[in-house]
Amino acid sequence: MFGHHISDSYRHTKRVFKPNLQKKTFVLNGKKVTMHLSTSAIRTLKKKGVF
Repeated sequence: MFGHHISDSYRHTKRVFKPNLQKKTFVLNGKKVTMHLSTSAIRTLKKKGVF
């Protein structure tokens, strides 16, 4: 996603909103798997009971 950074003088400059990626390790079929997931994906997996 992108948008504008607005300074105190109300000047608009372009900026980018990047996903908040975290390294997460969990056990899948008896093997440890490390993945880079967004925090929203981690919350969804916790809600589904994977972690």
